[in-house]
Amino acid sequence: MACVPARIAGVKEIAVCTPAKGTHVSSEILYAARICGVTEVHPVGGAHSIAAMAYGTGSIRRVQKIVGPGGAFVSAAKLAVRNDCEIDFLAGPSEVLILADSTADVLVAAHEMLAQLEHDPLARAVLLTTSRKIATEVKQLLGRLIANTPRKGIVSKAAEKGAIFIVAKSMDQALAFSNEYAPEHLFIDVQNPSAAFKGVKNAGSVFLGKSSSVVFGDYCSGTNHILPTRGAASMKSSLSVYDFLKVVPYQKLTRKGAASLSKVVDTIAHAEGLPAHADAALARVKGDVRP
Repeated sequence: MACVPARIAGVKEIAVCTPAKGTHVSSEILYAARICGVTEVHPVGGAHSIAAMAYGTGSIRRVQKIVGPGGAFVSAAKLAVRNDCEIDFLAGPSEVLILADSTADVLVAAHEMLAQLEHDPLARAVLLTTSRKIATEVKQLLGRLIANTPRKGIVSKAAEKGAIFIVAKSMDQALAFSNEYAPEHLFIDVQNPSAAFKGVKNAGSVFLGKSSSVVFGDYCSGTNHILPTRGAASMKSSLSVYDFLKVVPYQKLTRKGAASLSKVVDTIAHAEGLPAHADAALARVKGDVRP
C-alpha cells in the first residue's frame, strides 16, 4: 500500500523496515517486497527504525521520506524526525465509524467493530445509527463476540472506551456528526448507501453497503490503506501517488511582460517598505532603476 503509489510516481529506491525475530524476516514479507519492487529490506521495526531511516546507520542508508502507519512510539518518532526527514502524516490508532439505519445488518456491524478493536487497546469503533433498536442489538452481540475472540485481552481493553454507540435523530444529523468526526474508516450500511455518500465530506476511506467491509480495504480491494486518523481526514487524504511527487514551478517573462509587471512590484514593494524589491523589478526595464 506504500510501494505501489511510490513506484507509479517513479521512485527508484524503496527501503522497508520491518520487525523481525533476530535477523529473520518472514518469507511472506520478503515475497511481497519482491513483487512490489522493494530494493532494501531491513529487519528492524519500532521507533528505532524511524531514527535509522531518518539519519542513517552503518547498515541502513538515510532516506528522503518515511511513510506508513505504526503504533504510538512510531508516530512519536516520526513527529520527532519530521524536520530532518520528510514523512507522510501521523496515523493511528485505528478507528471506524459505522453509519447505520434500521435496515443495517446487526451481525455485520458487530463484526466490523470487533475487527477494528482487535488492532490496539486505543482503537475506536463507533456505531452511529438512526435506530435505537439497531444500537441495542449491535451492542449486545458485540459483547458476546468479545467474550469469545482469541484477542480478548486487547479487544476488551479497547472496548472499554473505544466501543461507542450513538443514536441520531435523523440521517442528516448523523452525517453532520460523521463529517465533524472525520473518521479514518467510514462504513455505510443504510438503505441507500450511494445517496448517503453524497453527504460525506470528511473521511479517510469510505465503504459502501453491507458487502464492503473495511477489512477488504485492509488487504486486497485496491484503495490505499495508509489513512489519516483522529480527525485529520478533514484536512488530509489517504497516501497516494501525490505524496511521492514534487512540483517545481517556473516562469519565463519577456521584456515587455517584465516592464508591465515591474509597475505592480514597484507599487506593492514600496507599500511594504521593501524598496530593493522594487529596484530589482525595475532593473529589468533599462534605465528605470532609481539612483
